[in-house]
Amino acid sequence: MNMKRSTIYILLLLCLTLDVYANVYGGELLYDDYYTVRDNQGIRTLSNPETFFTDISRTSTQELQFDIYRPLTTMSFALTYALFGLNPVPYHATNIFLHAMNAILVFFLLRRAMGSETKAALAAAIFATHPAQVEAVSWISARGNAQSLMFMLFAMLAYLKWSDRKRSWSLYAASLILYISSMLSKESGIVLPALIFAWCIFVPSEENKTRLRRSVLTLSPFVAAGIVFLLVRTHIMGQVGQLSLHGGGLFTHTLFAIRTMASYLPMAFAPIHLTIVHYIPPYHTLLAPLTGVALSAIILAIYFPLRLRKRSFLYPLGMAWFFIALSPAANIVPIRTFTDERMLYVPIIGFAIFMVQGAYDVGALIPWRRAAIAFLLLLIVLYSVRTVVRNRDWAGPIQLWESVARVDPANSRAMYSLGYEYDERGLEDAAIKYYLKTIPKPSANGLSAMINLANIMEERAEIDRAMIINEETMKLYPHRPHGYILQARLLMNYKGDYARAEELLNIALKLDPEFYYVHASLAELYDKTSRPEEAKKEREQASGLNPAFGISGER
Repeated sequence: MNMKRSTIYILLLLCLTLDVYANVYGGELLYDDYYTVRDNQGIRTLSNPETFFTDISRTSTQELQFDIYRPLTTMSFALTYALFGLNPVPYHATNIFLHAMNAILVFFLLRRAMGSETKAALAAAIFATHPAQVEAVSWISARGNAQSLMFMLFAMLAYLKWSDRKRSWSLYAASLILYISSMLSKESGIVLPALIFAWCIFVPSEENKTRLRRSVLTLSPFVAAGIVFLLVRTHIMGQVGQLSLHGGGLFTHTLFAIRTMASYLPMAFAPIHLTIVHYIPPYHTLLAPLTGVALSAIILAIYFPLRLRKRSFLYPLGMAWFFIALSPAANIVPIRTFTDERMLYVPIIGFAIFMVQGAYDVGALIPWRRAAIAFLLLLIVLYSVRTVVRNRDWAGPIQLWESVARVDPANSRAMYSLGYEYDERGLEDAAIKYYLKTIPKPSANGLSAMINLANIMEERAEIDRAMIINEETMKLYPHRPHGYILQARLLMNYKGDYARAEELLNIALKLDPEFYYVHASLAELYDKTSRPEEAKKEREQASGLNPAFGISGER
């Protein structure tokens, strides 16, 4: 390999990545950043570092801490906080640096398979500039994607180098440690052994058969490490998946997984309508047209690369990488993510392999020798422009949710989130406008909008209007405690109707005895009605359920 050319390509990749994401640095904290960074007390200190691995309360605020186990990513947030506080610039800079590092590592990895520095550099540039990567890079909370891939690529390069040399077991040990670090940064890093095995299957070698047999043995410790990680994670989190089976049964869940997997294909090939909110409804029959289309798309996406394997092993390698890397996001194990662009962060490498080899093969049919390079450079330019434009959507929370509303004007999540952001800024009239757009269809967002509307009315001293909203909340959401609690608080604080307030709080207690806010409200009621022992008991209950008792968390 030409060292000078490699250095030039590395510098070009670095400059390209940093330039494409140059308009991200001024972005604000937004969305899950509130839970993972802004309000997260768990990252406020680096003391007792072992608790990052054992105490899920350090992951985020209570809203998210039961869903994810990424201790190394949380530690990176804690380190950034220790150095820079809540200034968002260093958080963004870290994400962009990790992405640039990954682009360079992709170049090193693909150079081994493609046998051409130019082809590897073009594939790495596609990875660096693809618009679907924006969510993983520009969103601070999504740091785990880039951090996990960095460890994964280092681990794979170390393993392949060890495999080539057949000595230096320190490289093998380093690869295993890096693999574990990848999983501890994000759970999807668990797929690395499958990616290495696919590499051993498809990338030619002088000792293909013995190499394949040897890889089965040498990857066994990696598989064991993955199993141990899952067991430890399950023990600490107390659960395997984040949700029950989609659609209520195994069959409908399988159909949902098929739709989920297929939804990423057009996103990779045509990253046009990008949004943070994608929703796939459960389908209950294989005869549903879109289910059949999804299944056909997956079959074709596997079939054609395999048919083309005689032309180049890069086609099946790219296909295998794409689907293996995507498998954790396919909802085989139910997760809260239906379809999110950041889940393409690692699979895009497989897409880039396929696109570069495809362009070179098509270009070989055209008299112009540089046609393939010209096409790929044009594609990279188009991707770069789209990425720069997409970055603007992540400049702040209002811009983000307005971008969702542009793609789906009826999206209740976007309407509620816009209302919430305006509410946070004290722009109550704008907040009310969007809250009202959220309410028509019963949903979790609709419930939250009604709660916040009632709170705004209370702040404006329009108590009767607040009580009317709470009455509607109890009618629309009779099995949720929130309306009962808010109405009870208004009755005891403004109307002096303690009997009715206690009646409503007891209903809320039956609906959700583990909701700390019920106990906090009962404690307040008992204080007002001179029942100190009962108040003390409820206050202890509230503190036990939420150590941050005193912060309502309702707004």
